[in-house]
Amino acid sequence: MRFSAKNNVSAGRAGEYLTLLYLELLGCRPSIARQDGFDIIAIYNNKPIRVETKAASLPRNGRVHFQFSLQRGAKYNKITSTDCDVVALAAIPLFHVKFISINLVHKRRVHIRREEFFMEDIEKRTWEEAMEDYGE
Repeated sequence: MRFSAKNNVSAGRAGEYLTLLYLELLGCRPSIARQDGFDIIAIYNNKPIRVETKAASLPRNGRVHFQFSLQRGAKYNKITSTDCDVVALAAIPLFHVKFISINLVHKRRVHIRREEFFMEDIEKRTWEEAMEDYGE
């Protein structure tokens, strides 16, 4: 299935569901929350973790990386720790997710090379790194 810029809502929803799947496989109890600042609440080690999902459907203009916008709201403010605890970067056509602690988000956009999503156990490894930064 192909997503386009006209279909950002569907791409975003697909990113949420892909993230839910991986959180479930990682031993969390995730639920869609769609609150201001985060999309998913995941219970991990009996603590709630607020997860904001950002999805990319295709690299643009033949580039070898996916671009994710780390902004929210009409004023395009950068997401911060008041919004969420973890950002999930979902590469929809690759069916992979990279988790990043919100404390490591310093820009409004991030570029992830395609091959980075194929690193062994990327979901497990990046979730554990995010939880380590979070204090879990």
